[in-house]
Amino acid sequence: MDIELEFNPDHFKEIYYKDRKGNYFLSTYTKSAFGFFLISSALLFIVVYRYKDEVMYILFLCLIVLASLGAYLNAAWHLYKWKQDVKDYISSVGKYAHHRLILSDESFRLIQDQTETIVKWNAIKSVKITPEYLSITSSEDFIFPMKAIGAVRYEEVCRMVSEKVK
Repeated sequence: MDIELEFNPDHFKEIYYKDRKGNYFLSTYTKSAFGFFLISSALLFIVVYRYKDEVMYILFLCLIVLASLGAYLNAAWHLYKWKQDVKDYISSVGKYAHHRLILSDESFRLIQDQTETIVKWNAIKSVKITPEYLSITSSEDFIFPMKAIGAVRYEEVCRMVSEKVK
């Protein structure tokens, strides 16, 4: 089976940033830390407004706010690094003008311009098939968006990959 793949960065972004994964406030990586920071900040402002003379409470809450801010910034930093990795991956794939996927009885071949990667079926560690993409893990990781393959061909590819990897 020989398939010409259509590279579009948006296909990869739809996969990686699905369900707000790239959002600094609503991502699963940062949402709880950001929420705790907001709640502790609001509590600090309430205590400062109502109990101006209670210095110990205010200092304690300042420490909690600073700790929650640190937790949020740490989570946001990891999210930033992850987004950079995704951006770098998309750029590395996008530098090629032509992408072909060839599935045979022994292996699959990914041809990107003059670069050819051959992976034997028995060297594949895992496969993940979703309605949006096919992910193959071997010595390298490969991700093939359904939109890059085409809906009809995608089903054929997934069926063949699942048969060969069993």
